[in-house]
Amino acid sequence: MFAVEVSGGGVILRPMGSAHGATLYLLCGKIAAGKSTLARRLAERPGRLLLSEDHWTSHLFCRELKTIDDYGRFSARLRAAMGPHIVDILRRGLSIVLDFPANTVSNRNWMRWMID
Repeated sequence: MFAVEVSGGGVILRPMGSAHGATLYLLCGKIAAGKSTLARRLAERPGRLLLSEDHWTSHLFCRELKTIDDYGRFSARLRAAMGPHIVDILRRGLSIVLDFPANTVSNRNWMRWMID
């Protein structure tokens, strides 16, 4: 069970009754609204790890990423690989600032899966 707090364009999920106190920060907003900037600022605090889809896709798939279809395929692969890792990090008590888009049903379902 999580408490939801909306603050500065972001959604903050805080585990209720959690001993470890880890928080998953999900940012929502339109393109160029400042989500990545806010994510970097949130991650500056101790005990928070920034995970950015743009960072990972640009490093892992830079040569193959040419089209929107490529992006969709590589983004899905990244989410499949990162999801269990993110859940494990949260369970270990480290908060995560997630700079991943929530603009599709598939992306929102992935985020919901991690929350559950």
